[in-house]
Amino acid sequence: MINYKVLPLLSSLLLYFSAFSQVTITGNIDNYDGTSKLYYSNSWQGIYPKIDQVTSPNSNGKFIITLDNQPLGKVNISYKRFRATLFFNENAKLELDLNELDPDSFSISGSLKSINNYYYAASRVMNSPIIGVSGNGPSRFLSEIQSPERIVGALDSMIRKDIGVVSEKRPISLEKTYPEMLEIVSHHLENEIKSYYANVFLNAMFLKKQNQAIKTAKNDRDSVAIYDERWHSLIESFSKNIRKIIQPTPSSLYYNEFLRMHSYILQTYKDNEFYQPVSIDEDIYDKLVGYDSLLFNDSKSVLAYQLGYLNTFLASDLYYSPALLDITNQIRDENPDLPYWSLLESNINRMKKSIIAGGRKYRDAKIIKTNYTTFQDLINQFEGKYLYVDIWATSCLPCIQEFKYKDEVLKNLNPDGEILYISTDRISFDDRWKQSIKYNKLEGYHVRANNELIIDIWDEIGGFKGAIPRYVLIDQSGNIFNTEAASPSDIQALKRQIEEMRNTTISDKR
Repeated sequence: MINYKVLPLLSSLLLYFSAFSQVTITGNIDNYDGTSKLYYSNSWQGIYPKIDQVTSPNSNGKFIITLDNQPLGKVNISYKRFRATLFFNENAKLELDLNELDPDSFSISGSLKSINNYYYAASRVMNSPIIGVSGNGPSRFLSEIQSPERIVGALDSMIRKDIGVVSEKRPISLEKTYPEMLEIVSHHLENEIKSYYANVFLNAMFLKKQNQAIKTAKNDRDSVAIYDERWHSLIESFSKNIRKIIQPTPSSLYYNEFLRMHSYILQTYKDNEFYQPVSIDEDIYDKLVGYDSLLFNDSKSVLAYQLGYLNTFLASDLYYSPALLDITNQIRDENPDLPYWSLLESNINRMKKSIIAGGRKYRDAKIIKTNYTTFQDLINQFEGKYLYVDIWATSCLPCIQEFKYKDEVLKNLNPDGEILYISTDRISFDDRWKQSIKYNKLEGYHVRANNELIIDIWDEIGGFKGAIPRYVLIDQSGNIFNTEAASPSDIQALKRQIEEMRNTTISDKR
């Protein structure tokens, strides 16, 4: 039996904070490629919202990370395919050795070496990625089971098996040297496993709902056999009893991801269609303020949940709005001492500038209001001009990041070329689309494509449908010259393609 009374000790230890010195983690990456970065994120006073920081190893692959003192904290370190979570205590000094060519091979020495080796070995039972839309192995397996009773049995079997691994790998030698810490870490692991598999279960329910939607579109009679009221009852039962099974562990990535998944599933599972907010602001409000409070029986879980979503929203200017700024300021006023604010500051400032820019006039952007339904009709309007087509959306971060190279593109297109920006944003994102144009100062022509035009564009240019950013070159006659043109950041390759297009056009005219 698990003694859950021990679990709150972790949060209690993490409550205290010491600033007399710092924790240092030094590391070495054998066979370092010389350019890749290392990412890390750490807990603070018992919460872990996973807000990444980045460091660049030197040319020899050596790096150093410094963290604020905590009696017992956690740091997650990632480098390419390598992932590890380490515990540290006050004034700890840890050393980490990785191998570029073998991400599964690493060693740790220094403070809490035995504790960290134990945690790493036992936590590998949760080695599948955090759940996405397509699920992972365990969630796909559960989603194919046809009865709630069998799902409950399979899930219980998975949890018991992996908790058995935690007990099996528990080092007896530490029971004398670090008895209290070993007990905390062991029960922390058990709770993480339960959080992980709760997420697996919820994702399986999501996949069942997804499968129902696909089948219903083909034949309404199939839907009941796939997803009926028994699954609704199972989710409701799960939600009512989950507090008895999982203790609040806001310093755990798996627990915090579970809270986010549970919040979404509760909004979705009774709907015939997947839950889609009416507007971006509604989505912001639902995630940051109007969430279901069923699981949030401690303030630290609430804060970790809010910061996790806030970090997501601030990373994309799709969500930049006065509503997000107001809620950000509210959370900040309530928690002014959080060290995470310094990490979010640059994105908060970007949001402020974007909101201000959205209220200004920007005359260099020419909005095309004609409701074109074919790609050819659209590009025919530019006959006599070379055209660089940029297909993007406000929700696409890689698209936005390419905008900083736009001036070089214009320089190589002038004087006989233009940029045509085609947005695939839905109609409800009209204001955000125009705001992003102004904030990023996108000189050129702009179209927010309707569904007919989007379908026709992909039919014309081929490739993986919907994959953006995508760039296309059009010659002066309105013919598609290159369906997969170089990106703005690859300016030398793009320059060669533009020159080739010009030379080909001149040759054809002769």
